[in-house]
Amino acid sequence: MTQYKGIVLVAPGGPFQHPLVRKLQDIGFVVHVADIDPKSYCCNKADFFHNVSSTDIEALDAICKKYNVDFALTDQTDTSVYTINQLNIRLRKKVSKPKTIETFCNKLLLSKKAASLNHLVPETYEARKFFNSERTDKKCNWIVKPVDSQSSKGISILNANPQNNSYLEEAITFSESYSKCGQAIIQQYITGTEYTVEGIVENGDHRVLAISRKYKYKTSPFVSSRLDFAAPEYWGVEFENLIRRHNKFINSAELINAQTHAEYIHYNGQFYMIECAARGGGSLISSHIVPFVSGVNPEILLAAQILDKELISNTYKMASSNLVSLVFCDPKIPFITLSLTRRLKTRCDLLYIQPCLQTIDSPAYSMRSDEHRNKAGFLIVTGSSIPEINASIDEIRLISSGHP
Repeated sequence: MTQYKGIVLVAPGGPFQHPLVRKLQDIGFVVHVADIDPKSYCCNKADFFHNVSSTDIEALDAICKKYNVDFALTDQTDTSVYTINQLNIRLRKKVSKPKTIETFCNKLLLSKKAASLNHLVPETYEARKFFNSERTDKKCNWIVKPVDSQSSKGISILNANPQNNSYLEEAITFSESYSKCGQAIIQQYITGTEYTVEGIVENGDHRVLAISRKYKYKTSPFVSSRLDFAAPEYWGVEFENLIRRHNKFINSAELINAQTHAEYIHYNGQFYMIECAARGGGSLISSHIVPFVSGVNPEILLAAQILDKELISNTYKMASSNLVSLVFCDPKIPFITLSLTRRLKTRCDLLYIQPCLQTIDSPAYSMRSDEHRNKAGFLIVTGSSIPEINASIDEIRLISSGHP
């Protein structure tokens, strides 16, 4: 029988929070979930469900007091990172200062913070101020996005010299409509090889747990088509400098007891940080992929640090391979079901198949993302090499399209 560990509040209660809820229950926590949607994914999976907004600090605080909640957690979404941090401060837990979390939830503040620490970032401006000024005449492309964007929504790419671009006003208004605070940024659009960096701040020191090479759809450069993950040492000497600089940046930014999810672009021999969040990667990156690649369970490790006590061993049993591909499915093929895994002939393991959680954009004017998306799904496939993973993915697609 699992020993009782305490009471935790998780918010929000979407499908990507379910792994966190399940893990906490498995090791002995009573889990309360809060979500504004009464039919949220976790509403009947938590021990207790509360139909309140995951950003309503006073309502959440009242729940914590009524049920003697020990601490609060969130994962794989920016929505409630700031609120959860505030709750943990009220619960007298050792977490980051509110100003630090605010910086990691605001792309403009984060860019300024990174630049002040001599960390490479693209030129970034508050969009309205940029629009109303003659700030720059640099001949480059620009990207406009919400200051607090997530999931590639509300984004536009504009041609050089955006002051003369007739779409700039429309692009700013479009991005503002997707921002919780109604603010947009404009940023130099750098093209190059994209990578994500997944990590955690442990005992006051950040460490990188996994790195992925990121691919985008050619017709929709805002949306990922595939990410290939491996442990940091897999990537070689060139990435040692990236890891060292990234760790230094997180530590200098004074982030403590938090997971991190960052995106970088390799451009002209340098790694530029595009964004960095104080939470784990979505689409099951922090809950499934990072543990498999690194051997570390970041969600439980984070809970242990916030509570300042050991919960369980934070190490997963490592498989024989340490490569994982997160593949977003082509919406033109039928949804894949778990039954097809029994028909796979390759030696690859299929960790997860999830329909209807990732989407592909329908562009409005040439380079723009909006809410009108075609629902698809994603696969998480493991293997000892990329060719082996590719063979498994090809076989999955062949079976799912109706071929033997």
